[in-house]
Amino acid sequence: LAFENEVREFLSAEFPGEYRDKVDANIRLSKDELVNWQKILYRKGWAAPNWPQEYGGTGWSATQKYIFATEMGLIGAPEPVPFGMKMVAPVLMAYGSDEQKRRFLPDILESNVWWCQGYSEPGSGSDLVSLQTFGEEVSDPVGGDHWVVNGSKIWTSEANLSDWIFCLVRTDKTNKYQGISFLLFDMETPGVTTKPIKLISGNSPFCETFFDNVVVPKHQIVGELNRGWDVAKYLLGHEREMISG
Repeated sequence: LAFENEVREFLSAEFPGEYRDKVDANIRLSKDELVNWQKILYRKGWAAPNWPQEYGGTGWSATQKYIFATEMGLIGAPEPVPFGMKMVAPVLMAYGSDEQKRRFLPDILESNVWWCQGYSEPGSGSDLVSLQTFGEEVSDPVGGDHWVVNGSKIWTSEANLSDWIFCLVRTDKTNKYQGISFLLFDMETPGVTTKPIKLISGNSPFCETFFDNVVVPKHQIVGELNRGWDVAKYLLGHEREMISG
């Protein structure tokens, strides 16, 4: 009960009234508003209740997490955008190198960087392993080893607002399942473009995303080369858990 009161008082004082009015009116909060709210939670230490404490999680019990989620819902406070906090972050914790964890997790926790997901393709939706976006290995004595990625993704939610993408890329055309790699790259990389998919509502959370000779450094692979399907399945487990919640 004491924790419930603490959460309720904090949300009442810190969740901006104008955001609550928009939520009550079924108006989507802007990226700046969502980031601002996430940073308020971050400063309180409550940005990532389900993360391990070593990465900035709260260490709460299941009951405390339930109370927090309930109070957030009662006041209309939005959950964090899931692609960074609830999808790629657990992947980095499980499969990322120490350098990748140091580089990416603090910015995800503080909502400094927005992520999007590059999985589905125009011809590879439910049959995801048939994806054709291809990364060719290039060894450049001046520029370093990297992939050159060509292809496209679809239904990349909020890609037009995102800073980075986690992407499934075919790196071996001879093996359907063990020929996919899980790559991270900056959406500002030359050759990356997005096109919103207009809906009849006028809203456009979905995008097409295109890759035209996009250079991705070798160290931005998560997990092993050609074993990205293992990483993808792990992430999908967290995505399903998030959606069911």
